[in-house]
Amino acid sequence: MWEGPKHHCRQAEQTRPRTRFCHRQNSLINLDQKILEQLSHDIMVPFGKAAFFPSCLIHTNEFLVLLGEGYYDERTSKQTVEILQRRGKSLDSRVDSLEVNIKDLEAEASFLNATASFLVARFFWEKGIMLNF
Repeated sequence: MWEGPKHHCRQAEQTRPRTRFCHRQNSLINLDQKILEQLSHDIMVPFGKAAFFPSCLIHTNEFLVLLGEGYYDERTSKQTVEILQRRGKSLDSRVDSLEVNIKDLEAEASFLNATASFLVARFFWEKGIMLNF
């Protein structure tokens, strides 16, 4: 039994989270570059549900980066941006290959649909049965 359209749907579902992840990676890169401009930042820290108090972020040029398999390492801001950009390029290539795969599956499904319609019409024509489409 052919399961092309189901496979197409699964691939489309796989593409959406990767695309969202790419957008999040880009927003992290932008945030990282903004943080680079200053060594400390004044912020309002939440204290409970209704209170805030002023504080200051320090060491804003140091990041804890996931290296994989639960391993983290401290990296500088510049190194973090480079890691995120490499990951983004890798994800972009995966998304592109999935989109090409989806287009191929859509073309194959269209071809199989046309072939099936032709074979059904030919079968009924050979049997002498008139079809009203």
